[in-house]
Amino acid sequence: MKTIGPIAVIDIGAHFVRLEISQPVKTGNKYETLEQLSQVVPLGLDVFTEGKISTTNTLLVCKILKDFSRTLKEYGVKHIKAVATSAVREASNSELFIDRVKRITGIDIKILETSEEARILFLAIKDILKDESSFNSTNSIICAIGTGSTQISHIQNGTIKSSEAIRIGSLRIVEELERPISAKQLKHAIKPFVGSKTRGVFLQACFKNAETLIAAGSSVRVLLKFLNRNIVNSNYVLITREEFEEIYSEIEELTPADIAERFNVSDPLAQSVEPSCGVLFHILRVARTNKIIIPLITTREAIIKDYLRELRGIPDPFSDDLIECVRILGERYHFDLPHAETVTEKAMLIFDKTKPLHGFSNKEKTYLKIASYLHDIGLFVNSRGHHKHSYYIIKNSQMPGLTAGEREIIACIARYHRKAIPKNSHPEYGMLTTKEKVLVNDLAAILRVADSIEFAHNLKIKDIILNFKTQVIEILVEGVVDIILESWTLSKKANLFKEVFGFKIQITGL
Repeated sequence: MKTIGPIAVIDIGAHFVRLEISQPVKTGNKYETLEQLSQVVPLGLDVFTEGKISTTNTLLVCKILKDFSRTLKEYGVKHIKAVATSAVREASNSELFIDRVKRITGIDIKILETSEEARILFLAIKDILKDESSFNSTNSIICAIGTGSTQISHIQNGTIKSSEAIRIGSLRIVEELERPISAKQLKHAIKPFVGSKTRGVFLQACFKNAETLIAAGSSVRVLLKFLNRNIVNSNYVLITREEFEEIYSEIEELTPADIAERFNVSDPLAQSVEPSCGVLFHILRVARTNKIIIPLITTREAIIKDYLRELRGIPDPFSDDLIECVRILGERYHFDLPHAETVTEKAMLIFDKTKPLHGFSNKEKTYLKIASYLHDIGLFVNSRGHHKHSYYIIKNSQMPGLTAGEREIIACIARYHRKAIPKNSHPEYGMLTTKEKVLVNDLAAILRVADSIEFAHNLKIKDIILNFKTQVIEILVEGVVDIILESWTLSKKANLFKEVFGFKIQITGL
C-alpha cells in the first residue's frame, strides 16, 4: 500500500472553522494527529437569522483560511479536504461565498450534504461499536446533533435502514425562538418544537422503539463532563436514562456562561448544550429508550477516516447499507420486491457484459442498481404515468450516501425506463449537464432491456455475446423465444439501446 504524507481536513461549521493535520499510518484508515486549530466564526447567526452569510464573516473566514494555509505549508501537506456543513449549506449565497473564498485563499470548499455526512458518521460509529452487542443485534437510533440540523438514522442489527436530516440544530432552536429564554422555559418550549419537526421521521420509520440511542455531536460530548463517575479509556461511553435526566436537571439550573466557565468550553458550545438535551429528551421518550451511547468521535475525525479510504482506493464499505436503505424505501411505497430484484439482477449482468461499450465504473453501476430497484415505485401513486411518479419520489427521498445531484440522476434513469426517450424539452432532463445526459441515456437503455426481458415471460439470461462485426448483442436466454418476444426486440423498448450504443438487440432461446 502506498505511503501517504500528511493530510488535512478543514471543517467550516456554523460557529467554528477548524483544521486538523494528520499523518496516516502505513495501512487502513488510522492516523496520528499532528496539529489542531480552531477559530470562532458566527456563520450560523448569519444564516439562521438572515438567510445568508455576511460580507464581514466571509472575509473573516478568508483570513482564517489564509492563516491555516501557512500552517499547511509548514507541514508540507499535499492532500487537503475542505468541507462546509449546515450554515454554508443553507445560505442563499453559498455559491458566492465558496467562489470568493477560492479566489482569495485558493482553497476549494465542498459542501458536505446531509446524506454524505450521515454516511461518513455512520461508518465511523459502526467501526467504534463493532463489538457492542446492543448495536449489532437490536434496534438503535443515531441522533447526530449539529448546530443547524440533526440527522436521525434508524439502525437494525448494525445495518442502517433509513436516515433523514431535520432542521433542528442546537443553536438554530434558540435563534428561531428569537427572544431570550431561560433553561426552564426552553425545556417546555422545545417539546412541541422538536415534536413537530421529528413526527414525520418516526411515522415512516421501519421500527418505532429502540434499545439504544446513539447520540453524537460536540454539544452531546459536553454532557460527559457532568457525569459523577470516571470515564475509562474507551471509544464510547454508555449512560443510563436516569443519569441523563439527572444531568438535564442540573443543566436547567445553569446559564450558558456558567457552563462555559465551569468546563472551559466556548460560549457557542455552552449555549448549545441545553437545546441538545431537549432534543435527546424528546427522542428518548418517543423511542422508549433507556440508555444512551455517546461515541467519542467528531465529524472531522470521521471525515479524515473516510478521506483516507478514498486516498488509498479502499472500496466504500457503505454500499450494502445503501442498498438496504433503498429496499426499505421501496417497502415504504409497497413496491414489488421480487420484480425489482429480478430486474436489478438482469440489469447488473447486462451492465457487466456491455462494459466495453460504456466503460463505466462501480459508481455508475450503483446508480443503475438503485434505479432498477426503484423504477416502479411510482405505482404507489398511480399506474398511469408511474415512471414520472417514480422520478419524483426518488428525487425527493433522502438516502444516506447520495447527494441531491446523484438522486436527480438516478431519478431520471428510472423515469426513462419506459415510453418516451429522453428529450431536452423534458424539464428534468433538460437541466442536466451534457455528461449527465449521456449517463442517463446509457443506463436507462440498459434498464429498459432488463425490464423488458423480465416482463417477457421472466426469461433467465444465460449469457450475453457482443459481436462487434455485426453490431449485434445476442442475449441467450433459457426457454423458447416466441414471436411476441421477437417483435419486442424491434419495439420502442430496445430503440434507446440501439441509439446510444449502436448495437441491435437479438434474443436467442436455448
